[in-house]
Amino acid sequence: MRSRSEPLVELAVHAADDSTEVFVADGKFRRIADGVGRIEVSVVPGLYAVRFRAGSEQVDRLIEVTGDDPRPQVYGEPVRFEAAAPIEHTATTREFHAGPAQDLSMATPLRRGDGGSDLFIFSRDLDPKSRTRPWTGVEVLDLNGERVARLKDGETNSDDAFGALHLSVVPGDYRIRVETGDVGTYEMFVHTAVGWQTQVFLLAEDFWSEGSKVRRPALKNASVFMRRAGLGFQADDEQIRLTELARQGLVSGREVVRRGELNDMLWMKYENPMIAIFAAHLLLLRPPVNHEMIERVARNLHRLVGDHPDVLALHLRRGVRTPPADIAVPAPPKLRLSWDNVSRATRRRGGLVP
Repeated sequence: MRSRSEPLVELAVHAADDSTEVFVADGKFRRIADGVGRIEVSVVPGLYAVRFRAGSEQVDRLIEVTGDDPRPQVYGEPVRFEAAAPIEHTATTREFHAGPAQDLSMATPLRRGDGGSDLFIFSRDLDPKSRTRPWTGVEVLDLNGERVARLKDGETNSDDAFGALHLSVVPGDYRIRVETGDVGTYEMFVHTAVGWQTQVFLLAEDFWSEGSKVRRPALKNASVFMRRAGLGFQADDEQIRLTELARQGLVSGREVVRRGELNDMLWMKYENPMIAIFAAHLLLLRPPVNHEMIERVARNLHRLVGDHPDVLALHLRRGVRTPPADIAVPAPPKLRLSWDNVSRATRRRGGLVP
């Protein structure tokens, strides 16, 4: 028990970004405070453990709080979490991937239709010595299943183990397919919009079937961004890092962004709509839900990126009694939370999904 004579010290702990979780434990490793981005806690002088967590990675530090400074400040370094995109200060970034990704995302695209939208896919393997061809078995299909292009139609590099495909396409929904052979075929859906470049980053991993393995890009951990046409991918862009951490927070169901920062993220959509989509879905996990704000964000996003399935799903969120009559969802969304919204809404309006 703390003596009444012991002075309290106001300890402030700052993470390197607003989506890193922060925990403080006392000398007996009992958690005394937690938060996201930055926390303040009153403590007595002594030893404390501070943990910074981003994605699935964490960094622990032991600190000593003395009575000499009444308001000590602790600053954390960026946590090097794993990501499919070669984002700066992550565990999975590689210079020989980040540079080409930036250059090729701004190179002249292969034309596969007029309409002013771009699709950029970058698939890589972290270990070039594996001799993997991370473009093998990857192709882009339209919504009806007709092939648009294969990843190998773009730029491939065996030495640095990456493949990149930059397409100019008609705005709409597309399927990215990965064929693994005996393990099966996997697909994900992506949306493109006029004036935007949809960016999809993939990492190769081993797929196993009856004791044999094949190495292919994994769709389940794909990083997906949307950037204004011509801006391309920027490995050091703070919004890119926040977008990926918000996506991973949705995957894990953890509160990775403070509500204040989430509100700010909702209005970053003009530079990267995906960050607003992830932020809106994170807010839906935190009651009470401000339905008026979510609806306003959904309408604004709709004007920016069209019938993006994950934006349409915001209109179908829990708490909306009647699905809008003029909405149909032509393609599966990316987020499982979006799919839950859509499937639940079909109980009230069966024609919602064509």
